[in-house]
Order: sequence, then C-alpha cells, then structure tokens
Amino acid sequence: MRRKINALIITLVMCSTSMAALFVVHNDVNVKANPEESGDIKLDGNLIYNVTQYLSNIINTAYNNNELYKGRAFGSKGEWNASDYIKDNMNALGLFNVHKEQIVDIPPDVDLLPSQNSRILTTKLDILTMGLTVNHSGILSPTDCYISPRWNDSIDDENYNKNDLSYNCTNNNLKIIKTDNYSCTDAFLQYVYIPEQIPLIPLIPPYLPSWNNFMQDMKLALQVPSGMETAFEDYYDFHFNTITPNDNSTFPSFLKNQSIPNYDFVFIQENPKFNPNIKELPSIEYDQNYNGLYQWTFLIKNQFERLQWKVWEKVYPHCQGLIRYDYDNLSYDTGQRGSYFPVIYINGSIGKTIYNQVEDYQINYFVNQQWNTSVISYNVIGQINGKDPTKTVIIGCLYDCMWNQGTVDSAIGIGIMLALAKYLKTLQTNYGIIPDYTTKFIAYGGEEYGMIGAYHYEATHLDENIRTVIDLNQVGYQINSSSIFYIASNSLTPLFNPDNNILERLADTFHYKDRTDGITDLSILPTPVGSVSDESVFAQARLPSFLLGGHDRLFLNTIMFLKDTAWYRHHRTGMNYTEGDVMKYYNDTDVAVTSEMVLNVTKYFTVDPHDWFQPNSVSVELADLGDDQDTNPDSVIVHYTLITDIPNERATIRAFLDYIPFPLLFRFWNKEEYILNPETNAQGSIIVSLPKESKEGWYRLTVYLHDSNGDIDVSDGLEFYLPR
Repeated sequence: MRRKINALIITLVMCSTSMAALFVVHNDVNVKANPEESGDIKLDGNLIYNVTQYLSNIINTAYNNNELYKGRAFGSKGEWNASDYIKDNMNALGLFNVHKEQIVDIPPDVDLLPSQNSRILTTKLDILTMGLTVNHSGILSPTDCYISPRWNDSIDDENYNKNDLSYNCTNNNLKIIKTDNYSCTDAFLQYVYIPEQIPLIPLIPPYLPSWNNFMQDMKLALQVPSGMETAFEDYYDFHFNTITPNDNSTFPSFLKNQSIPNYDFVFIQENPKFNPNIKELPSIEYDQNYNGLYQWTFLIKNQFERLQWKVWEKVYPHCQGLIRYDYDNLSYDTGQRGSYFPVIYINGSIGKTIYNQVEDYQINYFVNQQWNTSVISYNVIGQINGKDPTKTVIIGCLYDCMWNQGTVDSAIGIGIMLALAKYLKTLQTNYGIIPDYTTKFIAYGGEEYGMIGAYHYEATHLDENIRTVIDLNQVGYQINSSSIFYIASNSLTPLFNPDNNILERLADTFHYKDRTDGITDLSILPTPVGSVSDESVFAQARLPSFLLGGHDRLFLNTIMFLKDTAWYRHHRTGMNYTEGDVMKYYNDTDVAVTSEMVLNVTKYFTVDPHDWFQPNSVSVELADLGDDQDTNPDSVIVHYTLITDIPNERATIRAFLDYIPFPLLFRFWNKEEYILNPETNAQGSIIVSLPKESKEGWYRLTVYLHDSNGDIDVSDGLEFYLPR
C-alpha cells in the first residue's frame, strides 16, 4: 500500500553556517546559464580562448626573422609582450591597482626559503645564437633543434665566476656514440638515505591511506638533493673529486670496463623526459606508490639525470655533448636550461634515423651563450578590494613558457585566471557581492626558471596576510588515453579523512570524469610542502618554524590545479613551432569543465555563502512509499525552498538516514541537484527510503546543502523511530 502519513510535520530552523571543508562539491556551475534571458553570468569562454590564442601566438609575432624565437621564455621579448597584454586585459576588466612589478634580487635582510639557495633572481645563462647541421655521408642538412647551454662544473658551484660562461662553442665533424654501454642503472636509488624521523610523525596516525605518500614527500623534499650524490658514489664505488681521465680505476664501476674515445664525439639517446614509452627510473617506477609521490618523482628524476651527466663530463673530456631525440617524430624538447655540456634536442624522425646508423652520421653545431646579469621580467598584478583589506587571497598562474607556444603550460591558465577576475568583478558590480578578502590576480614571470616571480613576490610582501594561494598550471587539453586532473594542496585535510569523503563528494557531484568522456579521473594530491609550481614557494615560506625550517609567517592554504604530472607534449615544439604544446590541442570541453571546477574553489575562498533555505520553508514528513504490504512509514520526505543571491549557482541537497546503533554500517541516502538564480526561488523535495530488509529502530536524519561555499547542516540530528 502506498499511503502518505502526515502525522509528523516538523519545521526546521535553518542555520547558514559554512563548514570547514577544503574543496567545494557541485556540478555544472554555468553550463546551463543563458545571460540573454535570465541575466545570469558565467565564466567568459571567449575570453579564455582569445587570451590563450594571443599568448600562444607570441612566438610568431614578437620576434624578427633574424632572432631566435624564444616564445615567452623568462626575460625574453615574448615574455615582455605577454606582460603588457595581460596588464591591458586586467585594466579592461576594471581591476584595481593594476601594475607590472619588476622582479628584483632578494634583499640580504630577508630570510631565504628552505628550498631557495640563491638571492639572485635577475641572472640567467642566455643563448644568443645556435645551429645544428647533420652530416650524412657528406650531405649536410641544417636541422631544427634546441641546444641547451654549457655550464661545466659551475652548475654545482654557486660561487663560480659566471662571467666565464660567456663564450662561443663551435664543434665540427663530431662522431656519434650510443649511450647504451655508458649508462648506469637506477638500482642504487632503493638505498638512498632517508631520515626515519621528522617532527610531524607523532601528529599523524600512521594507518591513514595517504601516510606513505605524505611522509615520502616531506622527507625526500628535504633530504634527497644533498644525500643522493653520496649514495651514488658509494653504490658505484668512486668519488667525483678523484676521477682522473684515462685512468679507469678512478671511474664508477659501471664505466670501468668501457673504452675511452680519443676523438671528439657526442652521445645519443632517446629523450626519456615525458616520454610515454620510456620509464626514467625503471627499477622503481613499477612501485604502486610511485606516481603518487609528487615531490619524490620530480626530485629523483632530475637528480638522477644530473649525476649521470656529471660522470660523463668528468670521465670523457672528448665528450662535446649529448643528442636527445624525441619520442614524437614531429617535435623536440626545449625544457633544459643547461648542464655540464650542451644537450642537443631534435625530433624523433631525425633522431631515430641517426641512432640506427650512427656510423654514417656526424654533426656540426654551435652555441653562442652569454651570462646575463640584468634579466628583466615582471609579475603582473591586479586586484578586487575585499571587505577585509588586511587579508589576501591570491589567484595566480605562470605566464612564461619555454621556446614554444606554451598553450597548455600555461596560456590556458592565464585565460582562466582572467575569466575568474571578470566573473568576480561582475559579481561586485552587478550584484553587490564583494569578496571577503582582497583578491589578487597575479601572472608570475619566470616560473620555468625556478618560480622566479613567486620567490620575488613572497620576498617583497613578507607582511602580507595571505590566507589562500590558488595556482593554475597545465590544464585544458585532452589526450586519447587515461588522464588525471589533480588538485594539489598543502592542507592536511585529506590525510585526516580516511574514507576520503571530500574527494568522493567532489568527484560525485561535479561529474568531472563523465563530462570528460570518461577519460579523466579526479584526484586530490596531498603536497604538504607544495608541489612543483609557484604555490610551493608560499607553502614552504609560511610553514611554522618547527617544520622544515619555516619562518613563522602565517600558515596558509595552497591549492594547485594540474592535469597530469607527465604530459607527453610538455615543453615540446617543432614543425616551425606548430607542434608540441600548441594551440591545436586546446580542448573546449576540458577547458569548460576545468574552469568551472576552479571557479567553485575560488568562490569558496573568496565570497560568503550565498545559498540558503528560505526561513520556515523546510518540513519533514514520514510516508509509506514501499511495496511491503503494510502501512508502516518507510520513507522520509524533506520539503524546502532554496534561494540565492548569486547567479547561476549550482546547489546539491543530500539527505542521509543513519541507523543510530550502527550509523556507518547502515546508511541510506539520496541527492537532488539544482541551478539557482536570484530571480526565482527553487521549491523542491528529497526522499530517502529504507529498503524492505532494513532494521526497525531509531534513525537520524541529516540534510546538507552543498554549494560553492561548503556544507550547511540543516537538520541538526533529527531522529525518528521507523517500524518495519
């Protein structure tokens, strides 16, 4: 029998208090908005696209024909062009105090960050001209390439006279040798010394799922760079400072039996960086936790590569460089800023041909390089003044890139950042919704050279009360295989939440994977000391002093959005700058879904809750809605009216019935989703029904309103006795 029982009608007094959830959990924030009909506002997709297209095309518009096309590289003409363009856009959006802040060296009275070794932010080893010619049995072919500069031992010595690095390097008729017999394995990494104790160990229960990842991140971020070289020497039975060319007994064990070329040559190998076919650290990348160790992955790979190259430079004085050919036939890497010797990057089609016939090829190359002591670069800053001007939320993104279009990394991010600024500015202008705190939008210069712009900002704004840093990195593209969209945060919230409830609600209500055709998963990535982009500067600089040598500045939340930690077109270019990280891989669907996700998180940290239940509108009734042939109530119906003062707001109602004796073991729930607008109230109801086999007894009802500002508990533990 289906018969409503109206014996119990309860009016609830609603409380609009936002819970302290880290991530907001709703779906389709603006996809159904119609500004022409309803007056709604949404993120401006055209703005995102146009900004991305302009910044991507700078590599073709900012340079003369006789210049190297350096894209938006740190301190280049392209980066200056981009900074002016971003500033003009910020002014057009009506942001306050828009300006370009020139990056300067860190003053001597400023405490350095735990990960910062140098105060100098205005220098770099710059390439003035370069070229490569491939000689195939006497046939000379100029070849498109990127050649990194030569540092020699100065790359290890901060006090080295960098002016000695300004010179011309020219080499002709170089023979080519495969690295196959000259490379070490990475087995020694399993024995790298990692301290067993750090101060946070007593504070975090070791049974939590993220414990291992968290601890590896914390320990390795501090200890690996300094301890790995010693482990390398011990494992291969040698010392760098006693290597003597032509004396094999002083060589590491993996080279003791190798021949020593007595002619000038270059090594050749396939580039393992962001290569879908090669594991950079094969003996350990098969570990199930490997991909989750974000800091560990980044640090170990770079250090392992550096040690191999350092050995080659010291053992083989005739080695004049290394050719790295790409997995992609059309593109090559531009991501290396220099090493002990020049590294020559070429595309896969040329490199594979050479590799398969090294005896038939020689190369000529030249690099003219200069130690630049007066690099000019800028952070571009605009803001919306908040209710409390003593506190700041930063929404930022790198705007520089390598010698490529830099579309995904990260012209798209700048476009989304400017669209967020437009959205919040329109909220202020049209709806009177003012951010809680001053909200700054910062386009960072020099991120690819080591978060230069972020270091400058932190060092010159020590007294700023920064509450949250939201950072955009590589986003907005689609690939034809599995992918992961990461939200990296320094917050410990995911660690203290064993069932990962925040992540489950976020993925469930936002439908991120479904809306990207099932290709992209969503993952919360705990990064207690920050990840590998600009937000890590703030995460480390504002740690308490008992953690990692922090400086007792105010602890803050950092959040970074990043799609994949190993995108295969990362820093790539080719085919006259039309391949690699380029505009044609811009994906409208991914940009739309990603930007909505970023918008939700941004609203959580910048504006007050703007959705609530209309006073006295919520009522609860018990009903018999089952097919169990009795009249006993088996369902709870909650009626309500939702109102908002923010346009096109997605809200989700969730109702839970918990069996009080065993609340987690017997839980029944349902959800309803709404798009809210100030002009119309949304009347609705939600039903939670018990299955026939459920237990008789007392049940507790909990109803949540989820919006872009967190959770609002509206039931306060209302209890019912439900007979079965």
